[in-house]
Amino acid sequence: MNRDGRYGAFLVLAAVFLSVSFFHFSKTSFRSKNSPTLPVNDDVTAASSSQTAASPVKPPSKTAEPKPEKEGPGFRIDLNSATKEDLLSLPGIGEVTAERILKKRIELGGFTTVEELTEVERIGKVKMDRIRGLVTVKNGPPKPKNP
Repeated sequence: MNRDGRYGAFLVLAAVFLSVSFFHFSKTSFRSKNSPTLPVNDDVTAASSSQTAASPVKPPSKTAEPKPEKEGPGFRIDLNSATKEDLLSLPGIGEVTAERILKKRIELGGFTTVEELTEVERIGKVKMDRIRGLVTVKNGPPKPKNP
């Protein structure tokens, strides 16, 4: 039999596919992970087992509470007097973004509105919506008087 080079490539691909499939299915269960097994109780009599057949026992609830994202501080933070640690307590604000907010505050001479935070790099509409109710501007720079 004369076979061309594609036959060897086909065998290699088939072997890779089978090994990946075997590895995947050996690590996962064919059952749903949300259907826990009921505990076995050897002390159950025949009479009580007929009762449990009529009214099945609910398995204990194993609902994992979702881990909340970093929550706010519980009070509004004044952007013009906030420290880096205060800013880090806001959801979605990390070390770099906190530093950028402090630099923008110096650059502007203080924030006049909360919306000025969108001028800070990496603070867009979504992040602004998350922190809008957690920040305030109390002590802004003096506003120029109109003649």
